[in-house]
Amino acid sequence: MPNQRELAQQLGLSQSTVSLALRDSPRLAPATRIRIQAAARKLGYHPNPMVSSLMAHIRSARPITEAGCIAVLVDLPDHEQWFNFHFAYQQQYKAIQRRAEQRGYRSECFFLRAPGMSSAAVDRILHARGIAGVILAGPRTECPALEMRWERYSWIKAGYTWEQPRMDCVSSDHRQNVELAFLALENRGRQKVGFCISRRMIPRANSNWVAGYLIAQRRLSPSRRIPMFITDPNPAGQIRFSQWLNKWRPDAIIGGNTEWNWLQKIKGTVPEFCWRTHSPGELGLSIEENNAIIGETLCDLLIEKIIHNERGLPLHPRLILIEGSFCNAGKPIAI
Repeated sequence: MPNQRELAQQLGLSQSTVSLALRDSPRLAPATRIRIQAAARKLGYHPNPMVSSLMAHIRSARPITEAGCIAVLVDLPDHEQWFNFHFAYQQQYKAIQRRAEQRGYRSECFFLRAPGMSSAAVDRILHARGIAGVILAGPRTECPALEMRWERYSWIKAGYTWEQPRMDCVSSDHRQNVELAFLALENRGRQKVGFCISRRMIPRANSNWVAGYLIAQRRLSPSRRIPMFITDPNPAGQIRFSQWLNKWRPDAIIGGNTEWNWLQKIKGTVPEFCWRTHSPGELGLSIEENNAIIGETLCDLLIEKIIHNERGLPLHPRLILIEGSFCNAGKPIAI
């Protein structure tokens, strides 16, 4: 792979001219910029991200205090709405911040729905500041397709909510977590475990919640299998839930807020409850998705890409799954 000096020699130009063209400088004629950039792509030239970041600092006359900045791209207006969307995102971001500092980097959030912001604007800011790596954070709401120069940056995303573009991803192992919950409840003597999931959650996480349930069912004898309950959070859904309980009589349930609230209104003995995902303040049994480990892994893998100059979208994206833990009152229990 040629460097800028070799590229300039092959084109018969000065290195400063090549450098300006590769930075899209308006000081050069558009035709010259296009010719140099096309030649660079043909010859397989890729800028060194650490050098690019260093030169950006030098040109801005700012003191260098760290190895670089990691951008965290969020499809929401601000931190408050992001953290309130689900506690998992706050856990992940705090871990990203902590790990980045340990590695000599810092992190900064860019909110796509902030006033006057867009993906194209973020792209200009990142490029101007020499930022080399980007984490696409969950969730993705209804953001239009990102207008980014993908080849400029190293990329990784959190979870499945960003279906496109395809890139390396770190996610909770939702399928394994459901299987873990069934196994842990069986070890506690529960013979008939029911699984509840809201209708809108069925396709989420690449349908891995449902996949975990189906795999767990295959391991049970037919007499212990209970049909999955699909939750609609309305009065009709509550009636169906009561009918499902009376028919199948589970001695434990894996579910979420809606099913928990419905159970609190039932008189008499109710099934043992296991939260599908753990949140602060929840008592009893739950699955901890280990979001801090997800955040640390996102940061580690992105920094590795930056150091090795892996820019753009990969031809064969990697999926890294982080296993959860079965907990009681937030404390892990060995299975």
